[in-house]
Amino acid sequence: MPDTNAEPRGVTGATVGAEASAPRVLVARFLVARFLVARALVIVAVAVAMVGSSVPSPLYGLYGTRLHLDHVWLTAIYGAYSVGTVFALFVLGRISDRIGDRRRLLLAALGATILGAVIMALGHGVGLLL
Repeated sequence: MPDTNAEPRGVTGATVGAEASAPRVLVARFLVARFLVARALVIVAVAVAMVGSSVPSPLYGLYGTRLHLDHVWLTAIYGAYSVGTVFALFVLGRISDRIGDRRRLLLAALGATILGAVIMALGHGVGLLL
């Protein structure tokens, strides 16, 4: 009785499997590497945004002395910054749930963080800081 599990002559499972799976292994390795690079870029982007968003806090005392502001104006500036941050988190959080490609939103958020940092650094009056 012939063995039904036997391979055809001249064909071994090792060579066919190795030849067929080699491109799959390369594609899998490429996808894993691409995923790891993308994840690292997202981590760096979030870290930059977190550091950038906390930069203005120590500057408020400097603004108070340079612009001759009393504590009421410093509180208003700090409050406007906090309200803007919370508002952006709620609004952009909902938008990111609806957008399929979140990279665009991440780039826009990083751009807004950089723009906000530049405005805070160059602010010469209460109107610009609010």
